[in-house]
Amino acid sequence: MGTNPQTDPDFGNGKVGGDSTWKPPIHTTTRGGREITVSYGRKDSKHFGEVLVCDGHVSGEEFYNKSSTYHDHYRPDGRAFADRGAYNGTELPEILAAARNIRQ
Repeated sequence: MGTNPQTDPDFGNGKVGGDSTWKPPIHTTTRGGREITVSYGRKDSKHFGEVLVCDGHVSGEEFYNKSSTYHDHYRPDGRAFADRGAYNGTELPEILAAARNIRQ
């Protein structure tokens, strides 16, 4: 049956959430010290090189909540596919560079 990433206590450790095109979100910290929650497009998907990101280490409920700002979606070139104001940092080039280096 699987787990519900919105309520799973392991959300953010890269083990729950995601799907066939997105890796499970992780809680991480940028070099500048900003806490973020981020999901990378899988290598063999149409979303490879793209990222979903928001400020802070949020729960699955917050990250996937479509009735709020939940997360921003960026293309590989840094253009926003969906900018909802969920990420307000300056480290986007660093985050996108990591997206290009994923293995799965």
